[in-house]
Amino acid sequence: MSRVPRPYRPVVQAARPVECLDYWIPYGVAPVRSENFKIMLIRDGAAQLRGDFGVRTVAAGDLVMLRAGLECGSVSLAPVDVVTAYLNPTFLVDQLRWTMPGFVQDRRAVFREMVRVVPDVRSVPLTDDQFGLVLPRFHGTIG
Repeated sequence: MSRVPRPYRPVVQAARPVECLDYWIPYGVAPVRSENFKIMLIRDGAAQLRGDFGVRTVAAGDLVMLRAGLECGSVSLAPVDVVTAYLNPTFLVDQLRWTMPGFVQDRRAVFREMVRVVPDVRSVPLTDDQFGLVLPRFHGTIG
């Protein structure tokens, strides 16, 4: 890549309500535990994610979702170009309660249920068409 890499700076404390950062990671990242839910779009390269969940290999074209409170690091198999969206858990809980009024519980109960049903890590390989639809959404949020 011809651009100068941005230093990796994970959002460990809760995001405001959504933060989206663009990274180029040549070697890997030490394990970090974040309060946020994370959605990562792997634009180029490949890596092994390592953490509480074991080891998971991701590559260009994958959309990766990580549960809040999960410790995760990586080892780059090839330099990785990734966009990471950090989602504040309180924001997600409020969105759930607002969009599903029948699911009226206190915030803590909604959060516990959300963490219970969301898997630790989910990796979805996108088709070229899906990747083309998702990529502009991430580019529009990078600050």
